[in-house]
Parts: sequence; C-alpha cells; structure tokens
Amino acid sequence: MIERKDIPDPTFAGGVLGEGVGIEPSEPRVYAPFNGTVVMVADTRHALGLQSDDGIQLLIHVGIDTVDMNGDGFDVKCSVGDTIQCGQTLLEFDPEKIKKAGHPSVTAVLVGNSEDYKKVTITKTGETKVLDKIMVTEP
Repeated sequence: MIERKDIPDPTFAGGVLGEGVGIEPSEPRVYAPFNGTVVMVADTRHALGLQSDDGIQLLIHVGIDTVDMNGDGFDVKCSVGDTIQCGQTLLEFDPEKIKKAGHPSVTAVLVGNSEDYKKVTITKTGETKVLDKIMVTEP
C-alpha cells in the first residue's frame, strides 16, 4: 500500500477525489470492502463507486490512466444498484494487459465524501491482505 500523495496521478495524489490510499494489487481482483451498494460502474469497467450501509462513498479505480484501455482486460461482476457483501468479488482485471498498455497497476481507493468526516485515518501501511482494515472514518 502506498500513501495517497504517492499515487502516480496528480488528481488522486492531490486528494481532489478524496482521502485514501494506493494499492499495488497482489491479486487480479477487487473485493467489496464492506456491506453496501454499487452506485457507479465506469463504462470502461476500470472503476467502481460504492456506498457502505453507514454512508461511506468509496471510489476504487484500478490502474492509472486505464480509462484509455476502453474496458479491455476488465470484467465487472456487479451492476449499479446491486447490494454487495464484504468480501464479494466485484471486478477482475488482467494485470498483464494493464502493463502492456503502459499503465501502472496502482489502484486508488478513495473516500469520495471525505468532507463529511472529521477525519479519515489510514490504519495500515505496507503490505496488506485482502479485507485488512486500511482506513477508518471519524464522524
């Protein structure tokens, strides 16, 4: 995991889309980090918007500039409006296609409604496992 400021994209690194972190994926899939609802699926299948049952809005953006891939190498397993359960596979991707397209595979995980919280705290850095708690919000 890398700090938000080190994500190799100025919009993500600058916090324009919210507080969060960058993750170097160790597996080619995105899991639901909480129970909630899918609120956005990018037409190019590289990004998801989720809302937790308690109101956290999360953007998960796989790779940097992967919108240029027009969905090639991305397989979304959910739709807008779907109810999701923590640990559910939401998206699978091909890291080799991302690499061949010349894009970093860093995945931005950002709290889109950061301004609704007193604080968004990163609770874990370095290597993480699937479903490790990496951020908490303070109302």
